Amino acid sequence: MQDIDRIRRRIRKTHSARRPHRLVSAFHHLVLALMLVCVLGLSLMIADRLQLPIALHAWNHIQSIQWSSFLPFETWFATEETQSVAAIASYEEVGDHRYHNGSNEALTPFTATICHIEAQNDTYCVSLQLDDGTIVNIAHLQEVTVQEDERIQKGSTLGTYQEYVEIRCFLDGTELDFKDVEA
Repeated sequence: MQDIDRIRRRIRKTHSARRPHRLVSAFHHLVLALMLVCVLGLSLMIADRLQLPIALHAWNHIQSIQWSSFLPFETWFATEETQSVAAIASYEEVGDHRYHNGSNEALTPFTATICHIEAQNDTYCVSLQLDDGTIVNIAHLQEVTVQEDERIQKGSTLGTYQEYVEIRCFLDGTELDFKDVEA
């Protein structure tokens, strides 16, 4: 009988020595859970590709979930700087009334009507009239792709330029800062 107790104790010792650490066990469970999620996701994508009806319904439901409510990326990558509405056209100020947008394509920062196009030496000046009556002059264009009385949307191409465009804004004869003009 004593031999049997001794053998049982020896079995318990070797069995407890082989038991994995709790942290390692938790890691294995996490890896298995991630693998399960990946397998489910891949199976849904394959079923969607094969256009199986149940998979289509499940896939559409998953795509309709607003994941940003679970993962608040907006707050993680938020910057404290705010840009004015006029900065949407991606113009950077490079001098006094001089702007550049990183390309040679002049884009309109506003929805407006082309009220005048004037040739100045080897360049052009395009005048835009906004709905509130503000006149925006965009000068130093090499070529112009718009016509007078044409209604253009924000981000439309006006033409091309070399180094910079000069932008000046006027309302009732008073010059305004480009950044203060609202779209």
